Amino acid sequence: LGCDSNSDECILVQAATTATYGGVYAQVWNGTSFINNYNVTLMDGVSDYSASTLHGIDVEYFDNGNAMVVFTSYIGDKIKYAIWNGTSKTWSGVENVTNSFGAGYHPYFVELAKDPNSNEMAMVAPDAGHDIHVAIWDGTSWGNEQEVETSGLGTYYNIDIVYQQNGNAMATWLDDVLNKMEYVIWNGTSWSSSITISDSER
Repeated sequence: LGCDSNSDECILVQAATTATYGGVYAQVWNGTSFINNYNVTLMDGVSDYSASTLHGIDVEYFDNGNAMVVFTSYIGDKIKYAIWNGTSKTWSGVENVTNSFGAGYHPYFVELAKDPNSNEMAMVAPDAGHDIHVAIWDGTSWGNEQEVETSGLGTYYNIDIVYQQNGNAMATWLDDVLNKMEYVIWNGTSWSSSITISDSER
């Protein structure tokens, strides 16, 4: 669930809870009720790993009233996204955030964060191969995608990403080999190397 900071509009995104495959669905709240005309199926045939059993969906609003929805998909092993236009009240088509995670390396979770000073967004996502991926939305398109970890604990939810007031972003995850939390910093231009938090052993 995400809400516009400048209005009472909210977007609820959910996945089907079928045994094998389902879809990702979005509903728009106008401040009083969910509007049927704006309810959409963003994608069918997405594994239940998208959100019914794992945190494979997230949504954030931009300052202009538009919103970004991201979700995991077994179709091509990718993270996908769609944009809600808050002015025209229409959804974009579904596009890919990331390149392929590799054969069988399904993305499990996804977290999205918005820069408080701009329409930039940052994303972190682990996959079934224990890799941790990060990427940046620059206001127009996704880029600066990077694999920052190859021994993350991908099958458990242990990731997060936030922006600081200075516009830097921090992504965190659990290293399954060291049993410690690690992080990277986005400084507005590039990602740092991964850094281990020394006293974070689980």
